[in-house]
Amino acid sequence: MAYRTRLKYTDSMKPYIWDRYQQGDSIWSIARSFDRPSSSIHKQIALTGGIRPL
Repeated sequence: MAYRTRLKYTDSMKPYIWDRYQQGDSIWSIARSFDRPSSSIHKQIALTGGIRPL
């Protein structure tokens, strides 16, 4: 079975995630744009309780 390499979300990727999340896009569709499982995006959003960090 082939495993994907780990993706570290950079400082330029995180605003993209938050912008799409605040526009109402689903976590699944955001994850699909990075070709990642939705759990990886969910973790980024859950780290701050769903509130965009400053």
